[in-house]
Amino acid sequence: MVEEEQTKNEDVFNELKETEETEELKEVVDEFKVLSDKPKYDKVLKAEDNEKTFIISKAEEREPYVRDQMQKTIPPKQMSSSDPSKVGYPSSLTVLLKDTTYVANVSGLTYYLSKENGKNIYTPWFQMKVKEEDLEDQYTSQLSALFFRYCQFKKLDITKTTANAFKEGLVGMKVKVKNKKGKFNGTPYEKIQIVEFVE
Repeated sequence: MVEEEQTKNEDVFNELKETEETEELKEVVDEFKVLSDKPKYDKVLKAEDNEKTFIISKAEEREPYVRDQMQKTIPPKQMSSSDPSKVGYPSSLTVLLKDTTYVANVSGLTYYLSKENGKNIYTPWFQMKVKEEDLEDQYTSQLSALFFRYCQFKKLDITKTTANAFKEGLVGMKVKVKNKKGKFNGTPYEKIQIVEFVE
């Protein structure tokens, strides 16, 4: 869904880092871990690695894109049809696979935008109230589904598992992954998808 838009914008943040940062953008850079200073990652598995098992080495929230290629501010999107005050930016959880250059971007993360003392505050959030029957629902994000499967695999109470505990708990987990193809706004894309947790 939002992965294609994020893929197209992937180099934007790198370019902005090389320019003089505005105070607003610097706040974003300071607040969030930046992957742009690290080696380039592969978002598609090689044929011989498709549907293989890997170990997760890192999981972190991907910073929101708040500027376009012309360094103009990207207006936040309305995130609630019933509450226009809830605005933010779509993003994903970035999952790195150990001893590889592979990265899986799990969509479903939202950075809600608010103001505090005149400064922009970006708060990451994803839907954690998930039931098994929701997994095939088109409205259930990949991140929410992964969270449910993680709690189910670890036999954890989903109502008592925090987002941070989930993110930290992913590290060291064995997962089966595969390439997933689809379309976003009519444009084909391919990316790495976490299929399941394994012993």
